[in-house]
Amino acid sequence: MERGLCALLVGFILLQLADAAARFTSHPEEKLYIVKGQTARFTWDYHVDNINVEFDTLSPRWYFHNYSYVIGYGNAFEGRKFNIDTNRCPVRLRTPTVRVSVEGKATLVITNVTLADSGVYGCLLLLLTGDISSMPTSKANLIVTEIPSFIKKPNATTITIEHMDLNMNCSAVGQPTPNVTWLHVQQFSKVPIIRGIGTAVLSLTNIQRNQSGTYECHASNNPNEKLVRARTLLIVNYKPTILKPLSPAKISSWSGSTITLRCNLSSSLPSPTWTWYKPNGNRITNVRNITNGSEVTVLTEESGDYGIYICRAANIAGSDSININVLQLFPPGSPSFNVTDIEASSAVVRWAEPVDNGGSKLTEYKVEINSKTYIIASWKHKHFTIPGLTKNKIYVVKLYAKNAAGYGNASSKTFTTKKEGPPGPPVLKIIRVSPTTVILSWSKPEENGGEIEYYTIYKRLAGDDDWLQVGTLSGDPLTYTVKDLLPGKTYSFHVTAKNKDGSSLMDVNRITVTLPVETTTPHPSTSAIASTSRSGSRLHPCEECNCSTKVAVLAAILALSVLVIILLVVFIAWKLRTNKPKNDNKEEAVYYNAHALGMTSLPKTVNQSSARTRDPNQEHYQQLNPCTLQSPADAVPTYEPVRSVGASERNDQHTYQALRNHPSVYQSLQTYANVTTA
Repeated sequence: MERGLCALLVGFILLQLADAAARFTSHPEEKLYIVKGQTARFTWDYHVDNINVEFDTLSPRWYFHNYSYVIGYGNAFEGRKFNIDTNRCPVRLRTPTVRVSVEGKATLVITNVTLADSGVYGCLLLLLTGDISSMPTSKANLIVTEIPSFIKKPNATTITIEHMDLNMNCSAVGQPTPNVTWLHVQQFSKVPIIRGIGTAVLSLTNIQRNQSGTYECHASNNPNEKLVRARTLLIVNYKPTILKPLSPAKISSWSGSTITLRCNLSSSLPSPTWTWYKPNGNRITNVRNITNGSEVTVLTEESGDYGIYICRAANIAGSDSININVLQLFPPGSPSFNVTDIEASSAVVRWAEPVDNGGSKLTEYKVEINSKTYIIASWKHKHFTIPGLTKNKIYVVKLYAKNAAGYGNASSKTFTTKKEGPPGPPVLKIIRVSPTTVILSWSKPEENGGEIEYYTIYKRLAGDDDWLQVGTLSGDPLTYTVKDLLPGKTYSFHVTAKNKDGSSLMDVNRITVTLPVETTTPHPSTSAIASTSRSGSRLHPCEECNCSTKVAVLAAILALSVLVIILLVVFIAWKLRTNKPKNDNKEEAVYYNAHALGMTSLPKTVNQSSARTRDPNQEHYQQLNPCTLQSPADAVPTYEPVRSVGASERNDQHTYQALRNHPSVYQSLQTYANVTTA
């Protein structure tokens, strides 16, 4: 038990002694980079329990390189104040001015450092007991740097040519000798290429255009300071490349034609200079630059204008060229043909392609007969029916073939039409069009020796290939109404005539029309028709309704309205007769309508009193304005008593003035006020 307590006590004492040993609590970096002229600080600090018991009187000590170069020490007699060792401190630190000092407990400070200050500096905690090699010590390497400067660097822009070799040297000096690095600057990073000490050479062999870009040379000898750099923009020029698939190798032309020759550029850096040469080697001057290419316009007139044209693009990196062969075209030869199926009013021309097409595909044929010309596309059938001929007449027909160079020479034939044959084609015209109907009319064609038996009417909707028969017609009038058509559609119409020898040609003198779109039109009212009758003007039903398809319906409505008006007139006249008031004095009413009807005054049919007085409450004339009538009843003539006879002259008979007859028009009447005798 006692032995255990003793061991524990001894261990505790040893632990206290170990904790109480002098030691460093702070160290500077192993390498301390300081730029020339700046201040270097070696940050040391230490711990000691009893400095007077443990430390030597001249402790701590700061030294340079090794212990033989003591810079200074902490003097125990002056409170551990830093004292320079005048015997062993390097002269550069104390003359001409003192540049060394201590901050805090042990931080060594050297101001305005020079390149000679570079080296190892240390701090030693010199104890009273023990071997010096075992005493606490700490070291740091001071590296005084000089900012690098380039003695050779690349230009701001470096230009080279594709497939060549390129070497770019970058050299820098400084203390210590700087590290030099070449980097390729990309969009999001910088890729190192080569490194060197003091110098580095960027070598690019068989350089390619995709190696263009920005390159940097870095020089650095102090990781704590910004590096110095030089940047160059590398431009790799490459020769032009003409895009041959888009540049024609040959082109055709003919005498008097103007052609455009074009070269299309694929790539080039820098932009090329374009040069064109004619087949005879002469340089073309009117060269035009276009987007990604060049073109010239050439008028081919002479034989020297045909042949190989050269297009050349060149820049500092090289050139490229292509040949364009201009071929000469000629009009085609004369086609051979025959005239067949000769009738009284038609004939058929049948032909074969000319042996010589002139070097170009045929595009069309032309048939000439008298003053008429017919054009037939080459891709259609090689025959044509000539319409509209006169019976028993001699004709000369010519046939031409055409290609890109124009029409060639003509072939000609002479023939005579028959004395009799099928009739000629009727000449068709359109009389009226509505959304669903078309009224056709035509003139009687040449009979050609046989009376026309009947006509056949055809229609064809736009886009269809075949004609559709819609009806036949024999005799006059030569009009036909085609019904049940589609509004807004386009139709073609054709009529053939038939006699004992056959029918006229199909698909000749056809006519085409686009139908209007059907619109909704209100029915005319009875009052509107009555008003038309009163005004004395006859309105066309199509004009009133703006709808030509309702002609028959409107005519029926108009006739019915007139009949209603007549019945109303008869009814009113009858009512006036039957509802006549009983008059004991046998007052006689005389109706005067001469003023309104433009007639002369009526002769007296009864004895009239010589003294008549006018009713003061009534005007002598009452004018009725026919424009204000709004109903059919307003159009009915109105009769009104104009005077009364005396008692001695009374009878039960009324005298009425007859109205002037006017066909289909009713005259508005003026009414006279009743006049009563005194």
